[in-house]
Amino acid sequence: MKTMPPAQFIDAFGGTVIHVTMRDEDCGPAFLSMLDSVDLDAANKIRAKYPRIDDAGFDADILLADNANVEEAYRHIHECIAAIEDALNAACPPGVYFGSTEGDGSDFGYWLSESEE
Repeated sequence: MKTMPPAQFIDAFGGTVIHVTMRDEDCGPAFLSMLDSVDLDAANKIRAKYPRIDDAGFDADILLADNANVEEAYRHIHECIAAIEDALNAACPPGVYFGSTEGDGSDFGYWLSESEE
């Protein structure tokens, strides 16, 4: 994917992945699903590194069944989501980024960098 021209990448994967929410239990699965589309190997590595997330989803209450430490459950979820976001950005060709769009912090997806617009 990294060798794909930015405009072609945006045509294939660009735009909103998830909007109007910033909840871990909403963003995590949406981000991981997108990573499945752009880099399945990276998605599988994340699933292997965070198997409890894959089984329980991104809901801290479910993770707490295995771990009574609330802070640890949230840290685990946030680390996993950060790893997914890093992998989504690593899959981008130059001139494209994964994140929130300018002006709307809850609109996550692939976007052209300002230098490419």
